[in-house]
Amino acid sequence: ISNSMVSKTIIISSFEPQYLHFFNEYKIYKYKDIEYFFIKNKNIGVIQNFWQNFKKSFKNKKTKKLLIYYFQSFIFFKKYSKYYKKSIKDCLNKKYNKKINTNEFNIINNIDEINLDKNITYDLILFGSEYVPRSFYLKFKNTFNIHFGLLPDFKGLRAFERMYLNDLVPYISVNELASSIDSGRILYSESIKNKKSHNYYKKLILSHELAYEIVYKIINKKLKLLSNSNSYSDLFFGFEFNELMYKKLLQKIHNA
Repeated sequence: ISNSMVSKTIIISSFEPQYLHFFNEYKIYKYKDIEYFFIKNKNIGVIQNFWQNFKKSFKNKKTKKLLIYYFQSFIFFKKYSKYYKKSIKDCLNKKYNKKINTNEFNIINNIDEINLDKNITYDLILFGSEYVPRSFYLKFKNTFNIHFGLLPDFKGLRAFERMYLNDLVPYISVNELASSIDSGRILYSESIKNKKSHNYYKKLILSHELAYEIVYKIINKKLKLLSNSNSYSDLFFGFEFNELMYKKLLQKIHNA
């Protein structure tokens, strides 16, 4: 086989226990045609974060929601969002933060550290990673974004939380990468096997386990892909999910 026919898959995840668990549990390190990169979460400054959010809000006519978000963050000292995020981190750590028996992790700080061989055709899977720029994903033959929510209705951040608040069963969707987040062609979607007895955190774990199965099928070419157009729906950037929404979510979780 000539080099021109060689193909590989690049997987990018954030450096978090639920993704390290997938790498280890499904023995991804044994695949010679897969390069798995774990990217460290960036800690950007408050001013830089505000400026990025402001540009998004202005472009998408959501400045009022941005101001509400920051106002509530100030008066509530982020009490509800901090409590919620800690509960999620504790849940995932308890389930997945077990000793990993391999040291074969490719840990990077940014995608510029990923070198592609011009003689190899690559596919790209974003699994728990921040979105990547168009100049990067256009280098790949096929692209797959793993989204913790039902597309096209729940694009963007906090899709899992928003679906729960709307009494909907969690979904995992797969879409092609496009210039706008979660707006590429929808390739697949599947709901978890939900039971009334499942609490919020059990639904979260089941969502991750379903996502593992879907990614595993993609890399083994066993997922029956669709090719649905991605109709318009409002993109959710995260700042729309303000402190009072976190409070409402926490109340719903604990009253369930």
